Amino acid sequence: MSSRAALFSLSLAASAVIGCTGAGEAPSPSDMSKKSPPSSAAEGGALEGFPLSRLRFDHNPVEPLELPTPLSEDDLKARGVQSHHVFTATSPRVWLFVFEFADQNAMFAALQDPRLLLPSEPPYSPASAFTGRWLLVTGFPSEKPVSPEMEAARTIFLERWAGQE
Repeated sequence: MSSRAALFSLSLAASAVIGCTGAGEAPSPSDMSKKSPPSSAAEGGALEGFPLSRLRFDHNPVEPLELPTPLSEDDLKARGVQSHHVFTATSPRVWLFVFEFADQNAMFAALQDPRLLLPSEPPYSPASAFTGRWLLVTGFPSEKPVSPEMEAARTIFLERWAGQE
């Protein structure tokens, strides 16, 4: 690695550490790794069971999201989707689209371009992970640049979704 690249990497690491400290800022990933009990009957019912309970965190509550344009049930069925849920994490805001597929082949086909499952924008900057025949597609509600805190929150959701097989 060149010395220029090494200095750049070091400055990124230092700024990440500096950016993650202080009062009033987003919680660190270690704070978000714990499950919390449901805060309401609606949320608790929506996040019960495998794998939805993986979306529950102490410092970033998840609640159901009503989209301005609903997902097309016919399009989803044609792609092998058996059920779906739409949530939003609250701090920072990350949209979470959960799709259960009839089989893994349908899920892998959808994974080739998960945007086909989503409404037109938003969500912006989609990223996805899967577990079994369940697909999680994440995105953000606005087109503004993604902050390190937003990306860290999304990464935690994606890693936790995929990392418990």
